[in-house]
Amino acid sequence: MFFLKGIRLVLLGTLLPLVFNQISWSQNCAKADIQSQIKLFSQPNKLPLARQSVLQCGEAAIALLIDALSGTEVAIRVQSAASLGLIKTTDQDAVSALVNALEDSEEKVRTEAASSLIKIGDFVKSEAINSWRSEEHTSELQSHSDLVCRLLHEKK
Repeated sequence: MFFLKGIRLVLLGTLLPLVFNQISWSQNCAKADIQSQIKLFSQPNKLPLARQSVLQCGEAAIALLIDALSGTEVAIRVQSAASLGLIKTTDQDAVSALVNALEDSEEKVRTEAASSLIKIGDFVKSEAINSWRSEEHTSELQSHSDLVCRLLHEKK
């Protein structure tokens, strides 16, 4: 009997931190939390942790990253573009925002937007190849530039 109580306590002691960790993680993905992390993109010493926090939120962060792409701070626009590429979202609004960022006044933003579109293109290409597995479709997706050009063309 004592042995079973001991096992229960060990399991409870192991599971409770996991449960509370999950709860606090989900709270960090609230809109206000993501926005505060995106603001930290402009502080180089806080950038790695801020970006990691935003990336952990994944899809929940996309709309806020899109909004940040049109902000006034260059560093935040650069890191928002980069983060969308790291999330590898195929969200049409995100892709459109990155295409629009190709016309940003700052070269760093334009470069990150292009890089992110290529990352997204790589992801889409590999997903398409894995799901279609046919000669006809894979030949359409032979190069990164073809995919980026198609995204740009669809935007118009």
